[in-house]
Amino acid sequence: MARRTGGMKGYGGGGTASHEPRKSVSFVIRDPEEQLNRSGVNHLCIDPLSSRLYTAGRDSIIRTWDISQSKSQKKCPWVKNLEHHTDWVNDLVLCIDGKYIMSASSDTTLKVWDATRGTCSSTLRTHKDYVRCLAYSREREAVASAGLDKSIYLWDIKTLTALTAANNTVTTTTLEGHKDSVYSLAMNEGGSVLVSGGTEKVLRVWDPRSCTKTMKLKGHMDNVRALLLNSDGTLCLSGSSDGTVRLWSLGQQRCVETFRMHEEGVWALAVDPDFQTFYSGGREKKVYATELTPGGQEGVLLFCEDAPILDLVLDPCDNFESIWVATTNTWVNKWPTHPTFSEDMLEDQEEGSEEMMEDTEVTDIDEPSPFFTKPLSTLPGGSSIREYRILNNKQQVLTCDSNGEVVLWDVLHACREESLGKVDLDKEVVKRKGRLYVPNWFSVEVKTGMLTIKLEESECFSSWVMGNCTQLENASADIKLNLGALMLKALFEHWPSTHQPVAQEKPASPLKVPPSLEELMPACSGVSDWAKLGASLGLPESDIDNISHTHEDDAEKCKEALFKLWKKGAEEATWERLAEVLDSLELGEVAGSVREKHCKQEDTPATSPTSKLNVKFFSVPPHTPVILAESADCGTTLMRFLCGDASGSHESRQLTTYCPNWVKDITCQKKLPEHHKMNFSLLKYVEPEERGGKESKDKKGSDRLSAQDLLSIRKVQEFAYQKVYGDEGKREGKGEEERKVDCGDCLEILCMDQVLDPELDLRTVKHSIWKSGGDMRLFYRQKEQRTDQTNTENETSKEGMCSVDS
Repeated sequence: MARRTGGMKGYGGGGTASHEPRKSVSFVIRDPEEQLNRSGVNHLCIDPLSSRLYTAGRDSIIRTWDISQSKSQKKCPWVKNLEHHTDWVNDLVLCIDGKYIMSASSDTTLKVWDATRGTCSSTLRTHKDYVRCLAYSREREAVASAGLDKSIYLWDIKTLTALTAANNTVTTTTLEGHKDSVYSLAMNEGGSVLVSGGTEKVLRVWDPRSCTKTMKLKGHMDNVRALLLNSDGTLCLSGSSDGTVRLWSLGQQRCVETFRMHEEGVWALAVDPDFQTFYSGGREKKVYATELTPGGQEGVLLFCEDAPILDLVLDPCDNFESIWVATTNTWVNKWPTHPTFSEDMLEDQEEGSEEMMEDTEVTDIDEPSPFFTKPLSTLPGGSSIREYRILNNKQQVLTCDSNGEVVLWDVLHACREESLGKVDLDKEVVKRKGRLYVPNWFSVEVKTGMLTIKLEESECFSSWVMGNCTQLENASADIKLNLGALMLKALFEHWPSTHQPVAQEKPASPLKVPPSLEELMPACSGVSDWAKLGASLGLPESDIDNISHTHEDDAEKCKEALFKLWKKGAEEATWERLAEVLDSLELGEVAGSVREKHCKQEDTPATSPTSKLNVKFFSVPPHTPVILAESADCGTTLMRFLCGDASGSHESRQLTTYCPNWVKDITCQKKLPEHHKMNFSLLKYVEPEERGGKESKDKKGSDRLSAQDLLSIRKVQEFAYQKVYGDEGKREGKGEEERKVDCGDCLEILCMDQVLDPELDLRTVKHSIWKSGGDMRLFYRQKEQRTDQTNTENETSKEGMCSVDS
């Protein structure tokens, strides 16, 4: 079945769907140039013309190595990286005499690379799940791809390499018939036979020319993980997780021989050009050589690796007398394939065997010893992050790598902050445990062996912090910062669209904006004579009598009904009108509070909340990779770019298409996320021995308050002080700072019978002490040394919703 796929050039095309899926933003904290593999190597390819070895890394990077250097040379053989994938690179094939490379990845894409320039020329997004394997026909220049989506696609390489911006549509052919994931493919040089295997435990044989299935071969008892075909497509070798290697005759449509030298799964196979000797390895870390000729040796243990074996490739530059081995380790070893490879090697092998006999207790005399114990050479590997801990300031992460090294990372600056050496990871976390609770605003992934930070709309803006809770140099102590919003601003700061002026509607004058009921009630909490207030606002006496009769003189409910009528009937129901009426009722302090909070002119650009996003608090390194992807389980990568490259015309156009709207709101529209509010109650504390059920008799909802979750307990303390002592401090002529000290000496706030530190905030108390749902209950009590009981009559509770300003 043929399928036309559009938009293959560059990052891949096709417009956005009418219903946009949820998208995430990720970035990788790494060095500018990652020369060494940071995770296992899934696949190896060798170009004999250039003596280059290509490694497909689990760290998402394809690396090029010069393997022509002699063993005596000390220079690192690394040449360059091919970077554009965002997840494991699972397979590679060299095409058109090594000029182009095609790669398959768990990011669900296939990519075509210009091997000479090291650039990605095309991205294919046809697969809907991880792409696990590729097969190449040299004579037809055709490639087959398959993966977990159960489909096999056929591609013409010459068509893919000829794609341009104007001609970016390619036709692919689909082979359908698999009922489950495909893990392995093999195609002969002439492109007349294609064999596939996977979790169905069978081999399916296809004719790629007619796109038909020719046979199904049964025999394996577990997943088929590796396949090889001879040049004319008559013989097939298969390796399986059942621990066997089988030789199949496709002409006879049957298994002609089964090899059982492995005790665990066989994951990798390699065979010489004459299809006379094959090499096998897998989960048990051992590599065996087996001759397929009649009377040949079966299952000679050549060597053992330190980790499960993922791929084997014979080196054509050594006349196929050595083999490169990829494992779950970050380094790649080169081993001899023949016992007579060199006299020096034999001497080293004998010395190594003697050392092993001296140092190792023999427990099984039948256990074969490997013929070789030392590799000929090794491509070095780097360390791979294995564990991580997010510190509770939610700005730093501690990691432990494969070498046991612990490193402290700065998430906001996307860099390594400190290397701590080989120390206990959890002890370092305890050392850095802060007092304040900060909600999670990002998640961490270490699948690639590097630190990846992932931001999603559902939690990215959940973390507001005060400036003094950060290490940002230009953040004042009292400023409120949203860590997720600032992170997005730094990641996209080079995108020209983030520097365009934002068209803003001029806000209406506060004199003309009608107040909301939610604002009116707390603003007038100091008004006791609601009927007098209603008459002064111009409400008819009949309406006031009706309100009193309906609500049985419940002051708060009557006041609420009064405001509803006033807002509905009055033409000038504004904050300024309310302040004037309060002045006329000799409620100057209440009127002054209303004017201070609600009657100011609109903020200037220099002081408006939006301007906080215009302040540059920090930057991230320009080499930081940023990834936009769909938020599904195997979410398709939409775009990958380096932070510093966002100013390029191509990247800018792609960002316009793929950047999520929730990111554009912050970076382009300069909108600040909403603050998170918390409801709680504040009641007079009753000693346990005096309660006797008294506490439970408080009116439901009395003293129910609402405030930003960043509000400090000190602010709650000040509110309680005002509640208890009223304007006593002002009458005594005390300044604001003196009153703050005084309230700390007089009152303390408790939760769950525990006295709270004034420096804690509401969300920390709820997370660390309250630890349950519903409105948190706080209590105030006078300290014992305070003997003055002035104004205790003001302790009566107010019903309804109040607002505590921070």
